[in-house]
Amino acid sequence: MLPSHRTGGVPGTENEEGPKMLFIPRSAALSREQLHKVPVTPRGDRSDRWMGIKHGDLADAVVERANALGLKVNNESWATGNDGAQLFGKLRLSPTEKLEMDIPKGMNLVLGIRHSNDGSYALNFLVGGEVLVCANGMILEVFAPGMSRRHTTGVVLKATIEQGLAKFAEAAKTALAKEVSALQKRELTVPRADRLLVEAGVRGVVPWSMVGKVEALWRTPPHPEFKDRNAWSMFNAFTEAAKEYPPYRQIEVIRAARELVLDVSKN
Repeated sequence: MLPSHRTGGVPGTENEEGPKMLFIPRSAALSREQLHKVPVTPRGDRSDRWMGIKHGDLADAVVERANALGLKVNNESWATGNDGAQLFGKLRLSPTEKLEMDIPKGMNLVLGIRHSNDGSYALNFLVGGEVLVCANGMILEVFAPGMSRRHTTGVVLKATIEQGLAKFAEAAKTALAKEVSALQKRELTVPRADRLLVEAGVRGVVPWSMVGKVEALWRTPPHPEFKDRNAWSMFNAFTEAAKEYPPYRQIEVIRAARELVLDVSKN
């Protein structure tokens, strides 16, 4: 049976910029075998040089090259959006002895993938981490590993992915541990925490209707790991609340919350 790839296969992704890789609901998840059955979006009025990339081929290449590089794939999640034209992926990784990487205790290293065959964005890799107790995500960097929006017949898929994974490994080598440690060291007093929550509404990090939920998660953390009154616990209140959103919206909230928490907690 052909897997469902109707608009909303990942709820809310249609015609939106910025997929979310850190929380793919089971109801939307597809296996790589199912991805191979999703047809490539028709060329339409694009150049004759344009050639779509099958989601299954891309997913296979990412997993294969990650393992070859020394990034062991422990778990993978995939989903599509916009009538199957867009692909979103999340890989939980463990570095092998080939790579020396500093991963914080209690966290997974995560590679996020976004790609589209409808020209909405190029292939992007997202560098991040995930807290083990709750699957809350952190995104440190988003970059394109060399493939433009306008795919052409000259694209060498595996070589492009290998270059992107090498950049991912370099970016994640120490950055994740440094950032988590820095946030854990930034104490948040009650006035500063209140100011941060107000700023979240003012800046549109989350709608005002969501600020109350973030505040509740901050004041009464669902996990003891976040009982300390610091910037790391506040950030995780935002990422926990963001799980309610469809994948296309999560990354905007996670990235904006990171910038807000870093900004307000340092002043």
